[in-house]
Amino acid sequence: VLFSPIAQEYLPDPNLPSRETVTASNARIKLYADALREVAAAKEVPFVDLFTPSAAWTASAERPLTFNGIHLTELGDFAIAGVADQALFGERPYQH
Repeated sequence: VLFSPIAQEYLPDPNLPSRETVTASNARIKLYADALREVAAAKEVPFVDLFTPSAAWTASAERPLTFNGIHLTELGDFAIAGVADQALFGERPYQH
């Protein structure tokens, strides 16, 4: 299984990259995600796109999904695990 990288999250902190830097970084990360998708298809292996959902979440999340823009928090781990689980095993009812 090939997993794409996640999107970088912009966090309004003067010690972290600016919004413009994060936007440029995500454009480069998307190129890598797209290339991984192509390699997975060529090699006939499963591909899990983590970039697209993480980009959407980081743009609209009420709470940060990372603590520094790239390393996931517990909430981020939970969100990404759900994407991976659904991509690999399909839609399933939540059981705890």
